[in-house]
Amino acid sequence: FYYQESTKRFLAVDIAFIYKSLKIAFLCTLLISLFSLYYFGKKFTLGLVSGSFWSITNFLLFVGLSKAFTDLYHNKLKIAVYAFLKFGLLYVTGYLIISSSKVSLSGVSAGFGIIFAVIFLQAIGMMFTPLETTAQPEKLRCL
Repeated sequence: FYYQESTKRFLAVDIAFIYKSLKIAFLCTLLISLFSLYYFGKKFTLGLVSGSFWSITNFLLFVGLSKAFTDLYHNKLKIAVYAFLKFGLLYVTGYLIISSSKVSLSGVSAGFGIIFAVIFLQAIGMMFTPLETTAQPEKLRCL
């Protein structure tokens, strides 16, 4: 939710916001990893990429599990699969990443934070950008 000053009300954030944030976080991870490889080395970059991909996957599975719980049909198999993937496989993978000596823990920590930084910056941008920023065909004129 965020507050829109012009209408004096709170607006709900659409699920598309979350998916767009995940895509931007993925692209930011790729871009940051190029610079990280040059400046910090392979160990830090591997930690950064694995931490970021783990965080993005965790977020995707959280959204899927939330949607499965709030679905009208309450498909128990779907809920069980999401729960197994999130709480079983993903957390074991996270433990293996953290306990590995091939990755830097500071890189993993930086990778975890990329998705949160993207969401925070997008929320700040939404707060300062009016909703009427979409192109309106009747206001566009050909020269």
